[in-house]
Parts: sequence; structure tokens; C-alpha cells
Amino acid sequence: TQGLQDATNALEDDMTIVLGAGTFVLDNQVTLRGANGITLRGQGKDVTILDFGTQTAQANGVDVVSDRFTVSDFTIVDAVKDGIRIED
Repeated sequence: TQGLQDATNALEDDMTIVLGAGTFVLDNQVTLRGANGITLRGQGKDVTILDFGTQTAQANGVDVVSDRFTVSDFTIVDAVKDGIRIED
């Protein structure tokens, strides 16, 4: 999960983050801000799972402030608030 945080912190316009197969257990939301045209892609809805069941704060799963954002091929489970929240 640290690799995912590192990738989101280094985003620039028109980048793609490709998630591998498996279940990623996350205790905090994934925040994508400051870059536009971002794509977040998994390996398939039953193959890549972002599990937020261990969140302790009122948080979304994936929180995005961006233009032209694309998500595909993964599942989000057990986010405390919104699974995906997109603003801007």
C-alpha cells in the first residue's frame, strides 16, 4: 500500500496508475489531487480489490480533486464514506 501512496504523491498530468492483482487493505483514503487526466486502473473487478475495512476515520475510499479522471477494472469495498468521491 505504500507504493500506491508514493505513486499518488508523484502524479503529474495525464499519468496512469496500474494496480496489480490482489486485495489491497488500506487504512486511509487514497487521495489524488493537483494533476489532471489521471487514470486509475486495476486488473479486473474481481481481480483488484481496494479494501478500506480497516479505516478508523470518516474517510472516502478514493478521493479525487481533478479534471478528466478515469477509473476502471477494480472494486472498492467497505469505505467509511463514499467509495469514490470526485470533485472539480
